[in-house]
Amino acid sequence: MSSVEAAAADYMQFRKLKQQIAWLNDDNLAAKFECSDRSIRKIRAGESVSTICDEDRDLILSLLEERRAMWGQSRGKSFAECCTRHRVGKTTLINHLISIGQWEDSK
Repeated sequence: MSSVEAAAADYMQFRKLKQQIAWLNDDNLAAKFECSDRSIRKIRAGESVSTICDEDRDLILSLLEERRAMWGQSRGKSFAECCTRHRVGKTTLINHLISIGQWEDSK
């Protein structure tokens, strides 16, 4: 695998992680569990929420932990970091991503 291919693979993984992290934001979790984002924050802080059953609370905590782990996995994989780590110019990486149909202008 060439440097530009490795940089593209890292960057595409970063984008996928960002999408998954966004799906697991407090507002989306609140909508999924039919509660307020304040309830999600209270659960994250270890406080009890009377409107959330223990099973749902445990699932929410699990999803919050998964989100935290994804943030850790995404470190070092931003567009600029991929270019630097793999010693690939930004234009070169953009052109490669365009050629494989993976470029999204909003980084």
